[in-house]
Amino acid sequence: MSDASHEKPGRVPEGMWGGLHVRMQVSEDGAEIEYDCAHGTLDAPLKLDGEGRFAVTGTHVREGHGPIRLGVPPASRPAHYTGRIEGRTMSLTVTLENSTEDLDTFTLREGSAGRLWKCR
Repeated sequence: MSDASHEKPGRVPEGMWGGLHVRMQVSEDGAEIEYDCAHGTLDAPLKLDGEGRFAVTGTHVREGHGPIRLGVPPASRPAHYTGRIEGRTMSLTVTLENSTEDLDTFTLREGSAGRLWKCR
C-alpha cells in the first residue's frame, strides 16, 4: 500500500485498487480497469476535488464467452467514470456514453488486487 504522504496532492494515489469483480491500476496519466467480463481505460489523471471526488472519460470493452474473430478487435465504447475516495476506499460508478443507466458501481480498496471471475 502506498503512503499518502508520498502521493501527489489532490489525486487518487497511484497503484493497484481492487474489489469484488474489479481491479484498477492507477497511473499518473489515468488508469486501466478490468472487470469479470470487460476491461477499459480512464483516459485522464484522476484529480480529486475538495470532497474527494473525480470524474473522467475513458473506454469500456465488453468481453465474452466463446470464439473470437481473429484480427477483429472487440468494440470499444466511450464511458464516463465517476468516483469518490474516503481514506483507502473508493466508490466507482461506470456509465456508458449515450446511456442514462449506470453500468455498475464498485467498491475498491487501495493496495488490493481485487477478485475477478473472467468470462473465458
